[in-house]
Amino acid sequence: MFVEKNRKLANEIKKKTKGKVIVGDALSFLRNWKGKAHVIFADPPYIYDKYDELIKLALNKLEEGGVFILEHDKKKNFNAPEERKYGDTVLSIWVKE
Repeated sequence: MFVEKNRKLANEIKKKTKGKVIVGDALSFLRNWKGKAHVIFADPPYIYDKYDELIKLALNKLEEGGVFILEHDKKKNFNAPEERKYGDTVLSIWVKE
């Protein structure tokens, strides 16, 4: 159900933006994808042990000026240049220069 709901949301975004939206495991995708991205948004489980690899891969896949947004628990700190806090959730934001 969760994946199906996300696929529907991804299809809505594709229609509105004419962009490419991928729903799936971010690490698997980033390891194999040869392209560059304008925006990468990752929302791994809060209990997750591969944040460092995810951040490194995502930042390497951004084009200049691209944005990486990582959703995580407020107990984690990744020293991102920008953070937005929403209750127990934090969005850490990096822009590739």
